[in-house]
Amino acid sequence: MEVQAVFPARSINYHNAVDGRIPVEAVIRGGMPPDDFPFHAKISSLDNGRELYAASVTAEELDHILSMIKGLKDSSGLLSSQMIRKSRRKKFLPQLMGIVNATPDSFYAGSRVSSGGTAFLDSMLDEKPDIIDVGGESTRPGSLPVSAEEELSRINPVIEYLSGSTNIPISVDTTKPEVLAGVLKYEVKYANDISGLANPGMAELCRENGLKYILMHIRGTPVDMQLHTEYVDAVPEIMAFFYEKVAELVGLGLRPEQIIVDPGIGFAKTAETNMEIIRNGSSINMGLETLYGMSRKSFMRKISGTEPENRLYGTIAASIFLMEKGADILRLHDVSANREALETYSRISGY
Repeated sequence: MEVQAVFPARSINYHNAVDGRIPVEAVIRGGMPPDDFPFHAKISSLDNGRELYAASVTAEELDHILSMIKGLKDSSGLLSSQMIRKSRRKKFLPQLMGIVNATPDSFYAGSRVSSGGTAFLDSMLDEKPDIIDVGGESTRPGSLPVSAEEELSRINPVIEYLSGSTNIPISVDTTKPEVLAGVLKYEVKYANDISGLANPGMAELCRENGLKYILMHIRGTPVDMQLHTEYVDAVPEIMAFFYEKVAELVGLGLRPEQIIVDPGIGFAKTAETNMEIIRNGSSINMGLETLYGMSRKSFMRKISGTEPENRLYGTIAASIFLMEKGADILRLHDVSANREALETYSRISGY
């Protein structure tokens, strides 16, 4: 029997858990669990011989189960305690990551910085995001990759300007170690890798330089990812992906505290799957920080029929919902508008 993932059960209020036990779901492969294993309530079959089980476990049992996941034995205590803490903590304002695209073709024109211009950058700084994410290669569906040289030529002047103008931490949105290495001189703090760790060199640079690494779920690449949108059950499949990749990252020398997981809204997912992931945001919890990049994404067209230019209201609604679900970081085009909405909702709610 192989345990591949454990995560908070969907549609369960953790604050009302009976006798302090923790309702969880687990992805298991390799036959029925033994009699002394707490998982015996099968929910469904997944793919590749995997089954989804449910149980209510003690904190000690959760720690033990996590220790059974390949590559995470030494991290199980931290992950189990953090998973419980995240599930039971009071609501809080997430950090807001502002989006800066040094590209000519990102899906929302309002996020693009013009070559040589600083007006957009100054405007972003005025909005005072908690983090600024700078990318030089579009990752919209169907977009083609650019060379590392081209990507660096786009982001270098942007990051140089930002690093000289603010103390706000800077994130680099890239899949290429060469690009990340090329901007380390600006003391960037995050590597936002939408590839799902296609190149371990990204993690190695984060280890060597003390950066936080953002691990995103994706299938394929932006060129073909929308050909890979079929899931038996998206949430457990995404969580199994995270556990496998986090174990790989830990094996490469990253500390769990350095790793942020992003379920990849819009990447190899249908509109319905994107909404399912957001709806079950409380279950995207393996004890690590979570990031959601849902700002102005195309799943909103399914709801409102709007184009990117008119999806601010939908984005704000999603931001409030994800705050309720415990998201740690929201990646946004419109920082000030979302912050005002989140703060207003929080005050009214009494957070």
